[in-house]
Parts: sequence; structure tokens; C-alpha cells
Amino acid sequence: MNEYPNEYSQYPQNPQYPQNPQYPQEPYQQPYPGSQPTYPPQPNIQAPYPPYPPQPGMQTPYPPYPPQQPKKSGVGKGIAIGCGVLVLVLVVCGVIGAFAFHGVNTTTTTSTTSSSTTPGTDQSQDSGKHFKVGETVKTGDTWEVTVNSAKTSTGDDYEKPDAGNIFLIINVTTHNISSKEQIVSSLLNFKLKDSDGTEGKVAFLGTGTSQPPDGKVATGDKAKGDLVYQVSVSKKQFTLSFQNDIIQSGQTIWDINV
Repeated sequence: MNEYPNEYSQYPQNPQYPQNPQYPQEPYQQPYPGSQPTYPPQPNIQAPYPPYPPQPGMQTPYPPYPPQQPKKSGVGKGIAIGCGVLVLVLVVCGVIGAFAFHGVNTTTTTSTTSSSTTPGTDQSQDSGKHFKVGETVKTGDTWEVTVNSAKTSTGDDYEKPDAGNIFLIINVTTHNISSKEQIVSSLLNFKLKDSDGTEGKVAFLGTGTSQPPDGKVATGDKAKGDLVYQVSVSKKQFTLSFQNDIIQSGQTIWDINV
């Protein structure tokens, strides 16, 4: 029965449905002063995630940079440059030596070949033999040279030699026996000396002389002309030399007596 009446208490109750019984309440248990409830530790249930597989179209990671080489010191660079310069100098010296050796061999071969021919006709420029006026000499494989005549002159009304000198006129013929065109020069190929070794002074005399044998000479052709020199009137013996090649050594010599 309700201890406290309400607005529905005036109505009779149905015996089939009695009012809610009053259950006794359990007494409230308070914790001890200063105590806190403890909870058991919870396990770490977070599992490691597997690596994410690469998907099509995704960029692949860049490869690692190659390890950098240690920089060479200045001393190492200097040694390398010095070695390179030394090698270059050795190569240049070898090339120069090869050319020099080739030149020596060429001169020796020409000398040996010329000296094996008939004396007086085909002589070596290095044999040391002197020829006479009127003789034709083959000088190597390029020229046949003939000293035709030699005479002296006191000049004319227009050209006079210096005091104590006289003109020496030598007529020569050069024959090109090579397979190509050659060039002859009276100033470069010919040279006159007296018995003391003094060179004759080149002169130009119009009267009684022809042009010197200068210029280009075709294969098989000849060039004939006069060589004019101013020499001492007291000298009577001279030598006329012909250089077949003005670059290489070797010469052919004629004795000139006036």
C-alpha cells in the first residue's frame, strides 16, 4: 500500500495487477578513503601493418647516388701533367730522329749508287774527285752538268771590274734527266772559289755573254748560259761547284785554270 496517496488512489485496484512491490535497496558501498579503483592493463592490440604494395602507374623510387670519388690533390694533377709533357717531348724527339735517320740513309744510298758507275761520266757528289773543263758529270738522278769553257774579260765601255779585279766567264750546260720538271739557279746551284777559298763576286756583263742558265727546265730539256764572276787578277786557279740539291749536302767540283 502506498504510504502517500495520489490522485489515483481513490480508484479501486485490480486484484489481478497488484502494485509494484517495494524491494529493499541494497546499502551503498563506499570505497575506503584514499583508494582509487584499479584496472588491469590492456594488451597492445595494434598489429604492424604490412608494407603497401606498389600500384601500377606509381613512380618508382630513385636509385641511390653513386659514391663520390675523392678529389685528387694538386700534387697529383701536377705529376699527371708533367708525365704528359714528357711523353709528348719523347714523341717529338722520336719523329725528329726518324726524319734525320731517313735523311742520312738517303744521302748514303745516293752516294753508294753514284760511285758504282763509270768514272768521268756518272760520279758521286761526295766522292771528292775534281773534273776538268769539257767533262759532263751526272749528279744523282736529276742533272747532267757540263762545263763547256772558261775565259776572262776586262769588261766593256759600260761595265768595268773593280780595281785589281777581272771578269771570269764560265759557260755551262744543265740537262734535266729526271722524270719531272726541275728548277736551276745560277746563284743557288753554282758557286766559284779561288785557291784561297774566297768566293767570286757574281757580276753581270752584257757584251760577249749570254744569259745565265736560270729557270724551269722540262724533263729531257737543257739550259745553257754564262756564269760571270769578278775575281782577283792575280788568281789563276779556281773551283766551280754545283749542288744538285741545295738542301742536302754534296757537290760536284770542276777545276778552272785561266
